[in-house]
Amino acid sequence: MEEEKFKIDELKGSNTVVSITGALSDDVVSNGNSQGVRLGKNGADPFFSGRKHFPELDGLRGLAILMVMAFHYSGLVELGNSIPARAADAIAARGWMGVDLFFVLSGFLITGILVDSKGQESYFKNFYARRFLRIFPIYYGLLTVLFAGLCLIKFGDGHLWASEKTLHGPWHAQIFLWTYTTNLAFVFGHATLPYLAHLWSLSVEEQFYIVWPLAIFLVPRRWLLHACLALIIIGVFSRIGALAAGLNGSQIYFLTPCRMDEFGIGALVAVVARLPDWGMGRLAKPSLWILLPAAIIGVLSAAVPATAPRVLAHAGTVLVFLSLAVAFAALLIIASVPIRGFRWVGSFFRLQPLRSTGKYSYAMYILHVPVMGVWSLLQFHTEFGRRFAGTLPFGVGMLCACVATTYIFAYASYHLYEKHFLKLKKYFPEKVGTVVALGTKPAKRI
Repeated sequence: MEEEKFKIDELKGSNTVVSITGALSDDVVSNGNSQGVRLGKNGADPFFSGRKHFPELDGLRGLAILMVMAFHYSGLVELGNSIPARAADAIAARGWMGVDLFFVLSGFLITGILVDSKGQESYFKNFYARRFLRIFPIYYGLLTVLFAGLCLIKFGDGHLWASEKTLHGPWHAQIFLWTYTTNLAFVFGHATLPYLAHLWSLSVEEQFYIVWPLAIFLVPRRWLLHACLALIIIGVFSRIGALAAGLNGSQIYFLTPCRMDEFGIGALVAVVARLPDWGMGRLAKPSLWILLPAAIIGVLSAAVPATAPRVLAHAGTVLVFLSLAVAFAALLIIASVPIRGFRWVGSFFRLQPLRSTGKYSYAMYILHVPVMGVWSLLQFHTEFGRRFAGTLPFGVGMLCACVATTYIFAYASYHLYEKHFLKLKKYFPEKVGTVVALGTKPAKRI
């Protein structure tokens, strides 16, 4: 199933990347009271009152980006055939699952923001302006720098352009990159994007942003739960329909409708948490029972080999994203709501190193694969690299260099570049911290 569904081994061993996205924004729903059971003013769950930030969600973002970096960087180090080495390789090989975590987080956070601002003036303008200020600067900044460099090479050094065939893919497929349709390039086989293929997931995210705000705007509050369930159903049946139409697992992996159930499950948590007499606290105990079975189903579904009977292989394709999304949604709830005997989960995701990684996860995500490409030049174009490539010390050094450089660049990007755009968000305010339970009277427009 690996070959049919994701072609994980093939992609990991090349410059093409199956990667991770979503939930990389700093905008979060407010957090607060640890109980999350009784309703506060206006019927609002006290979980959403008080603090304006989910520190645990920064930690979850940190986990997600570390998962995908482990997946992409694992090929840098040859650990050998010992049992610990094989275990480490097996864990890193499943780092692609971080994409599911990001999609669930995105569905939860974005839906919370949209529901809380529903009925307010400038609903669309404020939402899209804040998304653009967060997402566009570094994304289009990277593309601008990249294609400016390609122009210099193409029109200034014809010999280098002719010899470096890997430069041709991004140049000929740049329309997909500029229009956030990179995922469609892979669905229809129109692109080869070394060191940029991971941007497909941002395309899925942006395409979700086109549809979901309009749905939240149009659907009455009492039907929002049904809208989330419809989104989940669309994701599941899109995969079934895609399989029936003859699409392979790799195409399904990149196709936006086939990932909608992951956003929908995150959205479902956000909506249920706002229902009268529910709240995040009421979701905590069921999450404890759901997490492990859902995770096991997800891992087993992903492990179904391509040589398995057709029914089994198709069942794995249909179930893998749904089950992983349920598991990550349960983890989100457990991490966010203190539960007796499980408070350590939230404490873990509030660790400063994990939160710091999560804070800069968007830039880290965009930059970590190009950074690996730059460091790879050391291996292929220097005498030192050619001499020591393949040795454990060299691989560990490359790994440390890639991780450190990615974090440093992301930190610098945030504080020296992105922050100037983020300051403009004050002109597009979101009314956060006055969450009203669904089914009660909406907040007065301001």
